[in-house]
Amino acid sequence: MDSPVVSFLIVNYKVAELVHQAIQSIQKHVSTPYEIIVFDNASDDGSVEKLTDRYRHTRVIASAENIGFGRGNNEAYRYSKGAFIFLLNPDTILVDDSVDRMVRFMQDAPNMGLVSPRLLYEDGSLQRSIRKFYSFYGSLFDNRFMNPVIARFPVLTRWLPGMVNHHRSQYIDWAKGAALLIRREVIDQIGLFDPRFFIYGEEIDLCYRIGQAGWDKVYLNSCKIIHLEGKSTIQASARMFIMNYKGLYLFLKKHFDRNTLIQYHNRVWWMSRLLLLLSFRNEARKSLYKDLIVWHAEEGKDIAFL
Repeated sequence: MDSPVVSFLIVNYKVAELVHQAIQSIQKHVSTPYEIIVFDNASDDGSVEKLTDRYRHTRVIASAENIGFGRGNNEAYRYSKGAFIFLLNPDTILVDDSVDRMVRFMQDAPNMGLVSPRLLYEDGSLQRSIRKFYSFYGSLFDNRFMNPVIARFPVLTRWLPGMVNHHRSQYIDWAKGAALLIRREVIDQIGLFDPRFFIYGEEIDLCYRIGQAGWDKVYLNSCKIIHLEGKSTIQASARMFIMNYKGLYLFLKKHFDRNTLIQYHNRVWWMSRLLLLLSFRNEARKSLYKDLIVWHAEEGKDIAFL
């Protein structure tokens, strides 16, 4: 086997069949010399055995405990050899030569630290995956409630604050961590993921640090990967809902002034109660917002004020 140019890092938690699908798509569509490293987060469904038996040339690392997405990638990185690191979610499918083109693009741009592809849903529709760093007014429009509206009317990105047009290649603030190509030199300089982020927020922090270190970050609209969003985290959806907020709290505390975090904390107070009222006919949503209110009053308060 040729020395790997690209190291694919995949963190698995009880989704061996999705990992199988992702690996098959790599084998089918990537011609650049590569290696695949799978870090298993203490799955108890036979994932390690299934993947080890199927893929003799894939390194599968079994963890005795679930250490999270960020730390799982950090551990996988320790075994990698490629000049370029491709962080790939297990619920992704490569569909053409996009990875090869992303690698060539980075090879031709010595100051390019990170490249993100266009993410698509399974039906081929656009999945919004690039964003600006947090601002109060920008976050009022760039959120899970407005995303379906923006997807239907992309022209709104011209006027709404904080919005990004996904239909053109561009320099970016940060990109969703489902599929990211990163230069090894960047990771050696600034590290990979901050272990304080269990899941969610770690890619925002990484992109922020890459920019602070002087590296470029680009979104390539012509390169595409399918992302079956949430297929792994849906196994603990209530917990993941809270972790999403915790990730942003930790990011704001690390990189922004204290007033910004407290302002966001106060906004979550009002938003969680409003959404609870609006969810009176949906018991599942009511439960999520009740959990958020409890978390906000306890751990969220501690993060914001301690």
